[in-house]
Amino acid sequence: MNAVPTGGFLAALLEDMDESLLLALGDRIGKELSAAELLRDVIAAMTQRMCADRGAIFVLDSQAKQLVTVAAELPELPEIRVPVGCGIAGHVARTGRVVNIPFCEEDTRFWPKVDAQTGYKTRTMLAGPLRDEAGELIGVVQFLNKRPGGIFSGEDEKVFYGLSRQVAALLAHTTLPGIGTLSPG
Repeated sequence: MNAVPTGGFLAALLEDMDESLLLALGDRIGKELSAAELLRDVIAAMTQRMCADRGAIFVLDSQAKQLVTVAAELPELPEIRVPVGCGIAGHVARTGRVVNIPFCEEDTRFWPKVDAQTGYKTRTMLAGPLRDEAGELIGVVQFLNKRPGGIFSGEDEKVFYGLSRQVAALLAHTTLPGIGTLSPG
């Protein structure tokens, strides 16, 4: 089983955690969980907090130069693998910048392959980098389709920044295999 962070780090993370995320995780905190179980709970809580239809946490496989989902609300596929530089998540990994897309099908960076595989229709997306303490990219988090039928706002981006810092800190202190780093550029 992959370990979740313990001790002082977990206490500090919980102290800074968004209140809605803490409430959503509720009784799961303090119980023995695998890192994968905790991350699934985290992405579900974050997706709800962002009023999104779906969310995903990708970690960087630096050797394969791919992003791989470690937690996602994706019932149709066991995982998604995205080459760095491909699609919105790959673009975020390559540039290290947050991307807020109000109309995905009009954006040339959008990669419709996953929608084609799942039958899901991505309309809007908010995605951004996950960085370790040294500022190196360790992954990407993304949210799809703002509910109800809207687009992600500037206020959503502010909430997103806080939540993504928290999940990056959690990822950086887990022992999930295959987490690598990549300098943007």
